[in-house]
Amino acid sequence: MPIRSRENLFGAYAFLFGIVVALAVGIIPVLIGQPAEVVSRYIGWIYSILAVTGVLVGASNFGSKDLKTFLIASLSVVFVGYMGLSSINLMKGIVFVNINVGLILISIFNALMILFVPVTIIVALRTVFSIASVGE
Repeated sequence: MPIRSRENLFGAYAFLFGIVVALAVGIIPVLIGQPAEVVSRYIGWIYSILAVTGVLVGASNFGSKDLKTFLIASLSVVFVGYMGLSSINLMKGIVFVNINVGLILISIFNALMILFVPVTIIVALRTVFSIASVGE
């Protein structure tokens, strides 16, 4: 039976929390039909929580192998998410069974970007510093 590593348990749970919050930010306001004014009153706090969660995930301890893998994956998500937002903006008016699918996707992608950008920056900086200190 393999022994599970607990060195990055906090980072994993923080990351899972951020993903769930990002999905909730995109789906819940549209499904409950809240007006944009009510949602916009709290969205700043929610985005702040996502950004802080991203900083905590980026600051958590990854192994050197995991650091590079996570950096490649997070860069891919940030790049594809940013490029995908431009095409999804064309879908704003698409309504399926009285649900505005375009707005849901735009909200989810924006929330994911707010989570992933701090993580990616911190992990990239940690990678650069680890490469610079290889000759110790």
